[in-house]
Amino acid sequence: MSPVTPLGDPLDRSPDKPTHQLVRERLEDLVRQGVYEPGSQLPGEPEIAAALGVSRMTANRAILALVADGVLERAKGKGTFVSQSPRAPLGLRRVVGVANEDPSYAWEDFYFGVLLSSLSRACQSEGLEFSVLDRLHPSLDQIDDSTGVVLIAFPHHQQTVARELADRAGRVVALGCSWDDFPWPTVDSDNILGAGLAIEHLAGLGHRDIAYVGAFPEDSNTQDRWRGYEVQMQLRGLTPYRPLFFSRMDGSDEGTDGQVMDLLTGPRPPTAIFAAGAEVALRITSLARRLDIRLPLDLSIVAYDEPSYFSLIEPAMTTIRQPLREMAENALQILLRDRTPPPGMVVRHAPTLVVQASTAPVHP
Repeated sequence: MSPVTPLGDPLDRSPDKPTHQLVRERLEDLVRQGVYEPGSQLPGEPEIAAALGVSRMTANRAILALVADGVLERAKGKGTFVSQSPRAPLGLRRVVGVANEDPSYAWEDFYFGVLLSSLSRACQSEGLEFSVLDRLHPSLDQIDDSTGVVLIAFPHHQQTVARELADRAGRVVALGCSWDDFPWPTVDSDNILGAGLAIEHLAGLGHRDIAYVGAFPEDSNTQDRWRGYEVQMQLRGLTPYRPLFFSRMDGSDEGTDGQVMDLLTGPRPPTAIFAAGAEVALRITSLARRLDIRLPLDLSIVAYDEPSYFSLIEPAMTTIRQPLREMAENALQILLRDRTPPPGMVVRHAPTLVVQASTAPVHP
C-alpha cells in the first residue's frame, strides 16, 4: 500500500487540460487550504511525481510555473518552499468575461463575439476555464482569487459592479474601453488614431465636407472616435459637423434616421461620412439609397470594424480594422503575467485602414 501523503491521491487525467496544469492546480489547492503554509517546504519532485502519478518532468514544469507566479520559491540546495509573501497571488484557474451586453447577444455580435471567442481560445491553450457572466446580474459566487475577470467594453456608470467583481477576483483587466479613472490595466484599440486614419484617407481624396455619425455616445470608444475626428478636421482647417448618434441599431431609431436624412439633403450635405461603427455604416447606406444618393459617386463612407456581413453589400466597404484577436490575447497575458500592473496602465493596439470601393475622390 502506498504511504498516505498530504499530496493526496493520484491525479485523474483530463483530455481538456495538460497534466502539468492538473499538478499545478493540486499544489495550489494545498497552499490555499493551508496544508503547506507560507515558509513551509514542499516534498521533493520525485515524491510529488510518485504521489500524483506523473513524470518528474511534469512535476518540475508545474513547480517552475508556480515559482514564476510567486506562489513558490526555490532555494538552491535546500528545496522548494511556499512563498513568505502574503501578497503572492495564486495562479489563475478560470477567466470570466463580463461584456456590456446580454451574454446571448454578445456571442452573436461581431465586436463582442470576436473578443469573447478569442479569449475562449486563448484560455483553452493555457488550460484555463472560460465563461461569460451577465454584467447586470453577475453570479459573484463564481468569482474567487483563482479567477481572472475581463471587463469588456464596460460602461463608466457600471463601475460599482466592476468593483464588486474586482474585490472577489484574483486579477482584473479591462478590454475594449479606455476610461481615465479605471484602476485596472486596460487593453484597447487606439480609437483616436483610427478616426485620424479615416479622416486622412477621405481628405486625401479631396473631401472637405466630412460628417461624423456614431452610436451610443456614452461609450468610451465612441467618445475617442469623435475626439479623433474633431481634432483631425481642425488640423486640416476643415469645419467639423455636429455629431449624430444612434441610440438603437435595430432600425427603430426613427429620430436619428430623420436627422441623418436631413443632413444628407440639407444646406451643407457632406460628400463623405465617417461612420464610427459597422451597423452605423449599414444604416447610413440604407438611408442614402432611399434618397437615391449613390455610393461612392455622391457619398463616400468609411466604417469602423469589418464584420463578415460586409462581404454581402455593395459597394465593398472601406473600413478601420481593429486587431480584436490580438487585443483579447494581450488582455489574457496581462492577467497571467503581471503581478502588480501600474494603476491606470493602458495598452493601445493600432488599427489599420482597409481601402475598398465605398470611398472615391470627391465628385466635382
